[in-house]
Amino acid sequence: MAGLVLSVTITLVLMGLMLTRGVPIWWRSVSSDDPRTRELGESLENGVVRQFSAVREPDPDSPHAWRSKPWAVSLHASDANAWVATRLPKWLANQERGVAWPGEISEVQIEFADEAVKVGMRVRVRGRDQVLSAEVVPEIRADGSLWMPATWVRVGRLPVPASWVLERAQEGGGLLPRAVLELPETREMFDIFLGRRPVVHEAIIGVDDARRVRLLKVVPRDGRLELTARTEAR
Repeated sequence: MAGLVLSVTITLVLMGLMLTRGVPIWWRSVSSDDPRTRELGESLENGVVRQFSAVREPDPDSPHAWRSKPWAVSLHASDANAWVATRLPKWLANQERGVAWPGEISEVQIEFADEAVKVGMRVRVRGRDQVLSAEVVPEIRADGSLWMPATWVRVGRLPVPASWVLERAQEGGGLLPRAVLELPETREMFDIFLGRRPVVHEAIIGVDDARRVRLLKVVPRDGRLELTARTEAR
């Protein structure tokens, strides 16, 4: 009996190690040097700008200052990944805080599943590449704030309850390189994934001096992210 227990234990440990060294089933590597990838990323960015700046039909029943009827747009995961691979580092660098892309992170991937967004990154820790991913559930609450708490985190293919692994990572549990862990953006990401704070207190994107777009609903579904929004006067 003792030999059987030992054999089962060793088998489970080996299976766990193999799972942690793998990649999620949904993971699809994207080359940022591929011209087609660059084209898709640029096309998505231009398309989003076009949709958000479009002239919209006004809502005649609105008792407030001018605002449009709700409108909808959707993003495909392959287009989002092309943008992440080719445009995200530059976009981060151009933000007010000027976030530099960490050299320890070599790849980021996104998948839109039913009711959840899967976000993963390939990081180098202690000389070895590791894929970490999280399943987050986007929600725009009644006060207009956007939340994305994580339900599960995966180390490779091994699923772990989000609260356990995120709290361990925050304490320096070896899942992330120290340089990445010490970034203020990483701390904010932990708080967002743990449901301690929203992504933004108001899901609003400025269009120009006269207009802004308010997100009303964010729904991941079957490889696409469906957004419902309303254009408003500032």
